[in-house]
Amino acid sequence: TQVVTVTGEAPVVNTTTSSLGGLVNDQQIAELPLNGRNYTDLTLLQPGITATTHSGLGDAGIWYSSNGASPRSNNYMIDGALMVTQNGTGPAGMTGNTLGVDGIKEYKVITSMFSAEYGLLMGSQMIIVSKGGSNHWHGSAFEFLRNNHLDARNFFDPQPSLANKILVDASGNLERLPQFKRNNFGGSFGGPIQKDKTFFWLVYEGLRLSQGDTIQDTTMPAACHYLTNGTNNIIVGGGPVPSTITPPAGFTQQTVQTPLTGYSLAAAGCGTAPAGTPVASIVTPWIGQFPFSNETGVVGSNYTFPGFTHARDDYAQLRIDHNFSENDTFFTRYTFDDARVTTPYLGGNLSTSDTGTGYPQFSNIGTSRNQYITLGENHV
Repeated sequence: TQVVTVTGEAPVVNTTTSSLGGLVNDQQIAELPLNGRNYTDLTLLQPGITATTHSGLGDAGIWYSSNGASPRSNNYMIDGALMVTQNGTGPAGMTGNTLGVDGIKEYKVITSMFSAEYGLLMGSQMIIVSKGGSNHWHGSAFEFLRNNHLDARNFFDPQPSLANKILVDASGNLERLPQFKRNNFGGSFGGPIQKDKTFFWLVYEGLRLSQGDTIQDTTMPAACHYLTNGTNNIIVGGGPVPSTITPPAGFTQQTVQTPLTGYSLAAAGCGTAPAGTPVASIVTPWIGQFPFSNETGVVGSNYTFPGFTHARDDYAQLRIDHNFSENDTFFTRYTFDDARVTTPYLGGNLSTSDTGTGYPQFSNIGTSRNQYITLGENHV
């Protein structure tokens, strides 16, 4: 006779360890929604975790604070080995993505009171276990696509005539929305090299992003470009002259690469400087770097143009397991992530989601390459 007894008693308190945290297994990784396939986002499911974001060289991706500790106080380990960047931050690439979901078996986040087997940092411990092969062949392939043709227009998006002057379709019509094309693709494959002895698991994941960013900045008034020395009347640079601006008669536009001596403002309206104000020769080449204002109906001299953010991220991981005997096993794992981001922003902004100020002749480029290799033997 078999008897099954079900009780509603509370579970026994864990008296063997004082650490707090939670485990995210492969089923949760596979089934929970992940925007961008960043498995570190699942860390935010744990109590006491608060998200924060950073952008810049070595600081990309999602950071988090564990129970109020500094976001730089979190340690990342995979298969018992460190998995941090040269700045001591999380394993994300320059694009801000932590790829490789198909290569992760599970991970555990210990938020506080961890034991002496962990160390280095005081905030939390993120312990990752990579996925290995087996006696059966398994594989997967995927592609996720998102682009502006599938999106609704944001209320704050500029009109196509302003934001997308260079974005046209095959018929020459203006695009309805700023450009956004994101492709996330890859696959995994693994199985036995030698049955019951040697196995492998290979993962590749790629990301391609092309995003239109409407840049708005303050530029100099048009009168700052009109210079004269009494004989020569010139328009110093400024790029194409918008139809809303009418230069003085008798002025010719030219690019100035060397300082001009003896020139003064030919017209009033360059800030508070009246016509006839001398212009320092050393600044004359810089005047032409500022474009003419091309926005109408606004106060001040504003300039806008459709900038572009481009991002590329390639991730790969290979794990090989070998069983020498029942009491002696060995594995090696190599993880590689290479990323590059180009943004139209000034001031070192390398985020792929934020906007900022900029001019067409300037851009920011950020690259990253993270590599990790681990060899381990378990002998009983």
